[in-house]
Amino acid sequence: PQVIYVWKSEGQRYSYLYWVRAMIHRNVEPALIDPCVLPVADDQTVLDQQRQGVYTLMAELLENPTRDLAERVSSGALLESLRAAPLALSGHTKIDEGLADLEILKGFDVEELLNEIRMEYARIIYDSFFPYVSPYESIYLGDRQVQGDRTGQVYRDYNAAGLKASGEFADHIMHECAFIAELIGRKLTADETGDTE
Repeated sequence: PQVIYVWKSEGQRYSYLYWVRAMIHRNVEPALIDPCVLPVADDQTVLDQQRQGVYTLMAELLENPTRDLAERVSSGALLESLRAAPLALSGHTKIDEGLADLEILKGFDVEELLNEIRMEYARIIYDSFFPYVSPYESIYLGDRQVQGDRTGQVYRDYNAAGLKASGEFADHIMHECAFIAELIGRKLTADETGDTE
């Protein structure tokens, strides 16, 4: 009964969050598209390498924060790798704000930074108070729960590709980004070797 009350009262308050609307309404609406347009390479191989790099980075950043990540942020290594990425990650307001934030964090104590990153990650991804962002695809596709039908389909997709998800549920965005990066890597290898299967 308490959960129903929360959804009735807080659901309307936070209906601007796509996943909340997916939980409280029966109709599934189309996913929102960010107007951010990233530059495109003329060469398909370069484009695939750029895409693989972005998905690999997203998988890493959407994983539970590690000491290694905090060290890379504090040392500026993460910022430098983002600036050196073959895909130009600038020119979009939100991306530029994120890069500026990473610049500010250079030199912070690694332990303090790790604790702050972990708290912010938990607040955004796993907090039981609104607003937070569900990292599970099944929520957005109408299952209204984690470990639903969509999660099972994602497990089957991974198994068909010879991959396994560990830790989080299979439909966690971290695993899905890593899966896409893996598939792009396989495509790049196939293109290089001439394997058409």
